[in-house]
Amino acid sequence: MRGVASRSGCSTIGVYTHFGDRTGLVEAVLLAAWDGFDETVSGADHLSDPVERLVASALAYREWAVAHPALYPVMFTPGLVDRPAVARRGEASLAAHRERIGAVVASGRFTGVDAEVLAAATWTQVHGWVLAELMGAVPLADAELATSAPEQLEAAVRALLAGFEVPASR
Repeated sequence: MRGVASRSGCSTIGVYTHFGDRTGLVEAVLLAAWDGFDETVSGADHLSDPVERLVASALAYREWAVAHPALYPVMFTPGLVDRPAVARRGEASLAAHRERIGAVVASGRFTGVDAEVLAAATWTQVHGWVLAELMGAVPLADAELATSAPEQLEAAVRALLAGFEVPASR
């Protein structure tokens, strides 16, 4: 807490007065992180096509995580802070993702698809991609690909969705 106080230009007692303890400070940081994350991801919510909205939100998800490489993994670290407000923020973010998936399923392009399965598949794909990118495993190093990480993620999300999509009638 002394280091936080020193870097923020206030007294240690000021930090304790404002946050209570280390857990309170971490809670405040995580709540602010979730706010920024959700604000970035929801920036695509204005798009009328639900599939394009989902793809754009996946790219925004990646953009936020890459811009916050130290904070992003902490947001998903179980047991770091046992505070209901942090759990509720994570749940609210996942609920927004489920709403985007619900719109995709309701579009009629994905009949017979369980929305929860599609929500889990897209979230784990994007989350896993982002963690791999933060660890330096992507973009894929194949010189023939010559595409950026965002382009590769977009192609991966579209390929995943194509596996769920109803083929167009001939």
